[in-house]
Amino acid sequence: MTVTSFISAIAGEGFNRTCRAVLIGGSGQVGTLLARHFSEEGNEVTVIARRTIAAPWQAQVWDGVNLGNWVKALNGADVVINLAGRSVDCRYTEKNKAEILESRVRTTQLVGEAIRSVPAPPAVWLNASTATIYRHAMDRSMDEESGELGGREAGVPEVWRFSIEVARRWEQAFFDADTRHTRKIALRSAMTMSPDHGGVFETLLRPGAIWPWRTFCYGRAVRLVDSRAGLCTSCGISDCESEHRWRSECLLPESDNQRGLHEKPSRRLGNESRLTVNGVDA
Repeated sequence: MTVTSFISAIAGEGFNRTCRAVLIGGSGQVGTLLARHFSEEGNEVTVIARRTIAAPWQAQVWDGVNLGNWVKALNGADVVINLAGRSVDCRYTEKNKAEILESRVRTTQLVGEAIRSVPAPPAVWLNASTATIYRHAMDRSMDEESGELGGREAGVPEVWRFSIEVARRWEQAFFDADTRHTRKIALRSAMTMSPDHGGVFETLLRPGAIWPWRTFCYGRAVRLVDSRAGLCTSCGISDCESEHRWRSECLLPESDNQRGLHEKPSRRLGNESRLTVNGVDA
């Protein structure tokens, strides 16, 4: 599906042209992937970030706290994608936890204010969220239709409870925003894996990083990105204490395309991090 057809599907009939896309907090790994894909399809892209960036698309600076000149980019936009939030790749000290929460809630509220202030609000607002909001489940898959929100079941580790509370408050700030002329969609995604700078693979390849990764990823979801085709494939991880087993939740999990996505990180991570697809070595 192209960006234009995707926006057409969620924005309504009559959308048959290239679009204006605004990526807020879009200078990181995910934002760069999206900006590149939008741009390659001939769409007009604006990235709003805390620092200036050298890129083939437009860029504006914001402070993540105040309305400013950046708000003008939202006027008449077809889609706004808000990815802003402090990185969770850190120790969960009280200071860092406060920043993780506040950076997501505050920037989401700010984007809502900006959309409400422009004469021609965007057709669609997609806001980052997280699949961590679901109950840690080994008994069944979790999705938007039947998934159970987590954090209140017995025996939940405190770090998981915190992450789920962040997700709940993040989404509450999003859906509480009064943007009645703009359709809103929460993106409950997980880790985005690609060979680009700033990705999960860089973390995995740091010396000593594989053991914290095993503890962190147990039972959680991962999103693989084939950036060449602009496609996303959802996968789950289980049994990480013994080896990295990737249980595919997507269509045709044992297809050549899916197997190729698993072979690439396997080669980069080495034999100690063997990847399997549905129990078969990739």
